[in-house]
Amino acid sequence: MRYDPWINIASSADPIFGFTDQFAIRWRGQILITTPGLTTFSLTSDDGSRLYIDNSAAPLVDNGGLHPMLQQSGSIWLAAGYHDIRVEYLRT
Repeated sequence: MRYDPWINIASSADPIFGFTDQFAIRWRGQILITTPGLTTFSLTSDDGSRLYIDNSAAPLVDNGGLHPMLQQSGSIWLAAGYHDIRVEYLRT
């Protein structure tokens, strides 16, 4: 298991990842909510990104499509405990 406080790909040519200019990535994991309540998530991406919570069919944050750097947010009420999280990113 690995803890990532955020997902950050600074450049599509990053030698650590070895990506070309066109790629898609899916991250899956869990997030621990310590206090129940309204939680806001944001995605900032150049091209498409989406965030899903607890295997929902619809994204909580939909920053999809081809676009320059753009931020989108979404809020959801979450109970205390672990919740599944999935982030999808497309770079073209």
